[in-house]
Amino acid sequence: MLVVAPTPERQAANGIPITRFGEDSMGVWLFAVPETITRMESLPYGLDLSMKLLKKIAPDTIDKLNANVIEQIKRGKEILEEMGEENYDKKARRKKSIAKKPKLVLRNTEKIVFEE
Repeated sequence: MLVVAPTPERQAANGIPITRFGEDSMGVWLFAVPETITRMESLPYGLDLSMKLLKKIAPDTIDKLNANVIEQIKRGKEILEEMGEENYDKKARRKKSIAKKPKLVLRNTEKIVFEE
């Protein structure tokens, strides 16, 4: 499954490798719990209506989201201009390969159990 990733500037602003055409951003930009992925061939029905409703109820929320994306793009452009896209991507991929990811274990249980 291929997931559409954001622009290289937004990926750089978030410190993640820049995904290329044909490369899956699952595990880079998005993380899914195993067996919870839904595959759709189009946007869900009602998404447009729910976005219009959100804009009506909480217009500042949409404005803050848009401002955040614009800020990410500016920050990412600065990073890419300073380092160069290729150098940034090499560094981000090296860092990603070194980082340890937590192991997720899903179990059916009748009670809540907290473990360390």
